[in-house]
Amino acid sequence: MSRDITSPPYAAEVAKLLRELFQFKHVAIFTTRGTDLELLCEAGSEPQSDAVDQKAALTGEWVMVDGPLSPDTGGPQPAGDLFVPIRDQEQVIGVLSCGVDAPRRFDPEDADLMLLAADKLGLSATTDRLRAEASTANQERARVEHSAEERARNLEVLNQALVDS
Repeated sequence: MSRDITSPPYAAEVAKLLRELFQFKHVAIFTTRGTDLELLCEAGSEPQSDAVDQKAALTGEWVMVDGPLSPDTGGPQPAGDLFVPIRDQEQVIGVLSCGVDAPRRFDPEDADLMLLAADKLGLSATTDRLRAEASTANQERARVEHSAEERARNLEVLNQALVDS
């Protein structure tokens, strides 16, 4: 069964909440489609970093990209991004992307908090996947039980016919 994060109904709310709570310029949640990433939802402005930075998080490690220093002032330019993998057990199934404007920079505490948020999204995806698998298994069990009951009735009819003859 394919693992993805499209099923959590609250992914868009999570993105919005993270953006508001941490005053990020943007928060985006991507899901994996093979080796590509597909935007699932976003809050705020469009992510500033390119897909290469997002794909770096697919290695399973978070990636922090601060804007380069301005040649005029030596200070940061107005963009920094943090990319955190979202996992279903050990498999990376998506990326949580957050961006800030200067003068704010990301720090390890930001990464830790976003790792927790990504873990919760991954746990939700795992729960949804397991529920779907259990539902499928229950449907198959019911189908097999119905088939077995039908065969038992047919055998009973056949047995009765043999007894009567």
